[in-house]
Parts: sequence; structure tokens; C-alpha cells
Amino acid sequence: MVPYSWDIMGSSLGSYAPSCDPVGGVHLIPWTLLGWGSALGDISCEVWDDTAFQVLLFLDRQDAGRVAAVGKNCALSSAAQNDALWALYSKRTVVGQSSVSGSTGSLPKGPDGEGCNSWRHALSLWSQASRKLGLSLETNVHLRWVSAWYRLRKWLAKNLPEVDATLRIPAAARTLSSLQAFTGSKAVSPLVAGLWQIRDGQVVPVEPGLAGELGMPVLGALNSIGAKWLGLFGGFAVYDYEISLVFLSLQSGLAMTRILRQSLAPLRTEHPELVAFACSSNFSKILLVDVCKGSVFAWTRKSAPMLEPAAPDNNSGDGILCWMEEYIRRLEQQIYQVAVPGPGSPMSGISLFPQGEGMSLGCARGVEVTGSCVYMPEHPQGWCYSIALRLVDTSQDRGFSSCQLKSRRWMIQEDGREPEYVEGEGVVGMFPILMDEGWLLNAQSDPHDQYHSGEVCTVPGPFRYQSCAGRNASMKGYMSGELWFVPGTITSPTGASFSVTLPPFRLAVPEYIF
Repeated sequence: MVPYSWDIMGSSLGSYAPSCDPVGGVHLIPWTLLGWGSALGDISCEVWDDTAFQVLLFLDRQDAGRVAAVGKNCALSSAAQNDALWALYSKRTVVGQSSVSGSTGSLPKGPDGEGCNSWRHALSLWSQASRKLGLSLETNVHLRWVSAWYRLRKWLAKNLPEVDATLRIPAAARTLSSLQAFTGSKAVSPLVAGLWQIRDGQVVPVEPGLAGELGMPVLGALNSIGAKWLGLFGGFAVYDYEISLVFLSLQSGLAMTRILRQSLAPLRTEHPELVAFACSSNFSKILLVDVCKGSVFAWTRKSAPMLEPAAPDNNSGDGILCWMEEYIRRLEQQIYQVAVPGPGSPMSGISLFPQGEGMSLGCARGVEVTGSCVYMPEHPQGWCYSIALRLVDTSQDRGFSSCQLKSRRWMIQEDGREPEYVEGEGVVGMFPILMDEGWLLNAQSDPHDQYHSGEVCTVPGPFRYQSCAGRNASMKGYMSGELWFVPGTITSPTGASFSVTLPPFRLAVPEYIF
């Protein structure tokens, strides 16, 4: 607290009273500011509210809160408890300045989207969120970015702290100025610059081809192949095609953009405002943002169209913010979950195969089958799908304690065309044996040793596998199927075989591309 040297109505404010700080510790507040002591104490109850406000506005929010906490019946303490004062304080911060506050006079929501009952309550919630991000409310960054990063880091701390540990500190002002220099005369949108203002990308290893030019560590240097799944924006694996989308620092993003411009002339001549902000560790998938308009695009790796929108363009300049907020929503609502990306992976990551929303589910005889897909604008087949198998109910209800997948038949229905059927034994060369604890990994279920286990063990959770569904990247349609199981095992059945039908799930270009 700064020393006071004012003289109000001829009274010196030199004596201090102890006050308990709600955050912890004891602080000194002038007795006379509380209406105690000599001259000011005698007249404080007669001071008009606006005068008391002017006095309190010399203080910062924390000291005003301490004045209010004393609770003595005087003008200053009453004024400090008046929410009109905290509305004035909010105007000094992004809480009162950002459009998230809504119409004039309306209260903003809290960083988690919760309602606030007063401006003081709102300032308290946003102050706590900002402190956890290493910011102050006076930092010139849009409140929606504060909310987005606060929610995302809270989710990471609970679910994937190893990914949270890869996030870099905020971009320095000099680094942010290089973004403006990159675009030349066109102004960079503050809504886009906010992407790097709170966390400036990740420190995650990438394939050696471009690691040096991007200033990023080389994959393998951490002695862990699992490091490839540390991408902040999730991923998937289908056969040997593996994607984990890394958040690029601003400098790495500018470097990646320069590399792309060398081989993609239209990016240089027709889209000079686009800057890469995310890429997979193998550089197969790259997302770019228009730093002037906020629009988000995915590079298709094709000459036409070279780019596909990765978020709706509402002409309000907040496309990248909407993209981030939608991604966080899917994490919080468990649409995207932490999962092992593929057979033999030593590490989990954020899986982009949706659960619940966008997922199909079928169940029969206590066997549950789910299916969902991911759109791959950068891949010639367009879509990959994930199928999960598990037992539900009890063995008594099912009539068996285990069962083994025998065969499957998929139907791929492209809009306006005759359906195509794909059938065969097992799935991707495997014949999983489902049990209550998970699924049994042995020579019967994994005859080609895809998991490289070398021993019999139970793998917890559902059996999952991925494959490609699309026949071209522009295809739209549905996929459904039927799977046959044998109670017990194929070699030692304990009952008649039965089937589970998986209802159709949609194959279409989504509104958001992650």
C-alpha cells in the first residue's frame, strides 16, 4: 500500500489501522480513511457519496476492499461497499472494457461462464483467473482470451498436466511487434494477437526435417516416442498416419509460414495475411489464421482448393477465438477425451474422435459398439473412423463372461450413389476378446503381434481401432455396420454367435476443423 501524503479538509492522514486482507496478511489503512481519528473521523458520515468515491478512487481495488471489509458505518466504508464504486474500478480493467461484458450497465459473466451478482464479484473472479495465468486485469488482452486460456489450463491441469507443462510463457511485446512487421501496412487484429499474448506456443519436439528452421526440439531427443502426442490441439492415428496438432510459438509460426510461401505462391500473393499457428509434429497437417480478419483455415495439401475454412466466418473478426472456444467446449463436455492414439503407443493424448456428440452407438447382448469419424482435409481419403467395443451389463445378464469378435460388414453410403459394402474377418487383422475388465491381448486376439506385447495381458478400457472411410476428400455420406461376436472365444465358443448393429454416423465436412 502506498504511503498517504494528502491533506483532506485540513486533516493529516498519517495514522494507520490494521486490516485483514482476504488474500492473507495484515495491511495498514489510514484510520482517518475509515472515519476514525481526528478531523476526518468527525465529519466522515456527512461526506457525500461522490466525494467518498473520489477519495476511494485514489486507492487500488485491493485497498478499497480492505476499507469495505472494516464495515464501520461511515461514508467511506459505505461507499466502498457500494457496487457503483466497483463498476468504476472495472472501467480501469478489461472486465469493464471487453465486449464480453454485454450491453452498457450489464454485468459480465465469470471466466467459467458463471453468473456474477455484482461488479465486485466479477472483478474478484476475473482477478483470480488472471493471477493464475500470470496476468493482471490491466493487461491489454481481450477478456475472452483470458477466459479461454483459464478454462483450457484448468482442464489440462486435471487431465493432461504433461501437455500443460509444455506451454511457453506469454509472447514479449517485441515478439508481438514482429507479427505486425510480417503483415506490413495491414493492421493486426488484437483478437488474433491475443492467441499468443497469454501463452506463446508449446515446447514440443517435431520431426527433424524442419525442427531447426522452426527453432523447436527434435523428436527423439527426449528419449520418448510418446512425446509426439503432446500436441495441445489433439490428434488421431490411423495405420501409420499419425497426427498430433502442436500450438506453434509466434516465431515458429512465422518461420513455418515463410517455408510454406516458398513452395505455395498463392499463399504469398493471394493470402499474405495468413500465418501458421498449429501443425502436426510430422508437418502433415497445418492450420493458419488470417491475422487481420481472424479467419481460420486448414491447408489441404492440394492445389485447389488450397485452403478450407476451419471455423465459421461471421465477419466479426473473432474466428480464431470462436475456434478456440469451441475446442475448449468439446474438452469440457468430454466430446474430446484423453485416449491412447493407437496400438502400442506408450502415451495418451487428446483424441479428436468425438464421444457422445457426433458419435453412433449400438448395443446387443451386453456388447456396446460405438463409431465416430474425423475429417482429414489434408489426406486424400478425407475421413478416418474409430470403432470402440466393450462389454456392458453383468455376465449374468449377458449369459457369458467374455466374447470374441469374429467378423464385420461395413456399409459406406455416399450421398446420391449406391452403397458400398466392405466385409471380412476381424478388424484390421485383430480379433479382440472382450471381458469386463477390458479386452484380452494374446495370440488369438492379436495374431500379427501389432501391439508387440510378447505376453498375455488384459488391456483396460474398450478395444479401439481406426481405419479410413472416405473414397475422396469431397465425399459426403454415412457409414454404418454390423459386427458378429462369439460368446467365449472362436476356438472355444460357449454359445451361439450374435450380431451388433452400429447405426449410421455422418461423413461430412464439419463446421470446425481441429
